[in-house]
Amino acid sequence: MNFEYLSPVQIIFGNGRIKELGKLARRYGDNALVVTGRISMRRHGGLERVLNNLKESGINSVVFDKISSNPKSDEVDEAIHLVREGHYNLIIGLGGGSAIDSAKAISVGINYDSIRELIGGKAIEKAEYSIPVISVPTTSGSGAEVTKGAIITDTVRNLKSGVRGSALFPKLALVDPELTYTMPRQTTLETGFDALTHAIETYVANKSNPICDLCSEKAIEIIYEYLPQAIENGNDKSAREKMAFASLLGGVNIANTGTCLPHRMQQAMGSVIDISHGRGMATLYPAWLEKVSPYREGKFNKISELLGNTGESHQAVINFMQKIGIYCSLGDYARMSYIDKFLEKTSGNIENDPLPNIDQKLMREIYEKSF
Repeated sequence: MNFEYLSPVQIIFGNGRIKELGKLARRYGDNALVVTGRISMRRHGGLERVLNNLKESGINSVVFDKISSNPKSDEVDEAIHLVREGHYNLIIGLGGGSAIDSAKAISVGINYDSIRELIGGKAIEKAEYSIPVISVPTTSGSGAEVTKGAIITDTVRNLKSGVRGSALFPKLALVDPELTYTMPRQTTLETGFDALTHAIETYVANKSNPICDLCSEKAIEIIYEYLPQAIENGNDKSAREKMAFASLLGGVNIANTGTCLPHRMQQAMGSVIDISHGRGMATLYPAWLEKVSPYREGKFNKISELLGNTGESHQAVINFMQKIGIYCSLGDYARMSYIDKFLEKTSGNIENDPLPNIDQKLMREIYEKSF
């Protein structure tokens, strides 16, 4: 019982609470850049709803909607230039993890010529200057609304890695499950599985702690019951609400314990092939689970119990992946010859994984077994 715990983000959670955004935003600024993706928020009306709410509260807002599903350094740099020109004093990240990560990166990147200076570099615990960020998630998976990291691809080095540190924490996370109702089935599946990986990895990580363990157990319990329902019926309000909460728990855990080897390996894949994060994680998980479960046998037994299984602990996760329809092979998305490129691009903290003596040989074995 020797640990540290920090969660400095104010969390506003509940159905319909997006209508409070303008009032809450006024605490931090009156000239906002709304950072979002290119299509989804406009198509489903979420962006219009947010802009109207801000306007009613007397907040000027401009939209930056050039963020791709895997955010790139030139997109973030363009937004930083816009912030400087427009003297914006507030950034609102609206969307999935990509939009929210980009908002956080813009906030601290204002101090640099390019966000590329920070990608894969030293953690920024205190920024010379940062712009307050309000995170408004519209998916249930990344937990980015409460984390202190942003995954961005350096387009010059072709390196997908993190901008990290306490300076990236948003000031406020407004989590309204109603905003997730329009998620397509495939997005629900992939982001929901991502939430499960966060719960599992923060549970077994070397930096795990008793508070995060409780959050992980609750998140796994929720995901087991409600993710299949959310996939089957996107209008199931109870399932959407529960999944938003499970995702939030995972995000709080990531901020405190970090993730494990699969996240580092999938991040490297994202520098080479175009694959969603959740789907990429699914290709690696069975091989990683087989190797890691003996080193956290007690916790994987508990995971098995929470997933309604007995027997081999890691098999319970695979059974659930098959049940929801995300069990897949890396060979569906990449060639075996790409493994060398994957290994070249691996970055981040691999020491947090319970597997001992992690090296390129071990990672190669996991990649190969994932085909």
